[in-house]
Amino acid sequence: MESAQSGQGRSVGVHHEWDRLTEAVVGRPLDFAFPSDPEGTQAALSFLPRGFGELGRHAAGRRWSQADPDGYARCAAQLDALAAFLTARGVLVHRPTELTEAEQSLFAEFSPISLQIFVRDPMIVIGDTVIEASLRLPHRFKERFGLRRLMTDMVRRGARRSVVPPGSPLPLQQVARAQGPYLEGGDVMLFGPDILVGAGQGGFATDDAGIDWLRRELGDGYRVHRVPLHPKVLHLDDGLAAVREGLAIAARAQFVNGLPPVIADWDIIDVGLDEALERLVANVLVLAPGEVILDSRALGLAEQLTRHDVTVHTLDFDAVTPFIRRLPLLAPPRPPRTGGMTRDQRAARAQSTGAEGELRAPACPTSARRPRTRVPGPDHRPVDKESSFPDGDGLGLGPVG
Repeated sequence: MESAQSGQGRSVGVHHEWDRLTEAVVGRPLDFAFPSDPEGTQAALSFLPRGFGELGRHAAGRRWSQADPDGYARCAAQLDALAAFLTARGVLVHRPTELTEAEQSLFAEFSPISLQIFVRDPMIVIGDTVIEASLRLPHRFKERFGLRRLMTDMVRRGARRSVVPPGSPLPLQQVARAQGPYLEGGDVMLFGPDILVGAGQGGFATDDAGIDWLRRELGDGYRVHRVPLHPKVLHLDDGLAAVREGLAIAARAQFVNGLPPVIADWDIIDVGLDEALERLVANVLVLAPGEVILDSRALGLAEQLTRHDVTVHTLDFDAVTPFIRRLPLLAPPRPPRTGGMTRDQRAARAQSTGAEGELRAPACPTSARRPRTRVPGPDHRPVDKESSFPDGDGLGLGPVG
């Protein structure tokens, strides 16, 4: 584990998705080998963005740094810059211990990939309990090893530790019928005593056995709600972010039974399912109630958030996920649904806020640009200002406190 400073004396506690971030884990890239059969991998894992096939065919059987040296270097730089951004805000930042070659080789016969970018998934913090998750995809099982030193440190600081019993690993083509329990951090979202847990119908992540395990583990102090998800959705946080109490970003189409009752009466900023799955546009990082980081290309979403009195930091993210970064940039999301607005009124609002505008690629191809901060002005229009924080972005982050 690497950290800018010791966490000694800090308590551990997470209660809401919009709690002020004081301590976090930022991921790191590993120089993994791409599958030799990218078409077969994408066919088995339907949640993968279409861009995976493009990069996978080019990189088949080769390491990331060999197939895409610029992208690999930029991913590392953007994650490092995110860590610096957060540190400058006073957030205690940890990095996972890099997996050894022996650890990376675990279940390589099922998948050669090794990841440590998306550290929200292998570690879950609810209240003062830190949970070592159980990840279903065989190449993700080993991600727990890079976080165990941090979890041990958290226990020394007063946290309670639990481990989800690991499920049985199977080849990628058979993961939908793997025997759990499986429980992944991207499916777990905190709303005080109400815990939403996504259950994707594609069978790629959390399963019912994992949800039942969590319900028993937490006891009567929490209400655990199962949230069925569209078959192509990997995790609940692909299409949901609670920006503050009463305001969320959501891809309504990912929810099989409609929005969960916990947020049914909230103000919702809508994004499309394709936007959420192909570009992770809804997967923002909430820094504090009404303050977020999002992809610098998502200008339409930034505009809508500032109109809801949200402070937005836009940072580069294009290199952090290699199979997303090569896709064309998305059009800005639709404007938020507002009760009483007619279709013509919504169309007029979309036109006035530039919802039909074209987004441009980042101007600098080799490094992250200095972040911009958009704050609501007196009339709720966004006001841009240059941030004093170091530049960078990425969503490879898990909250600790």
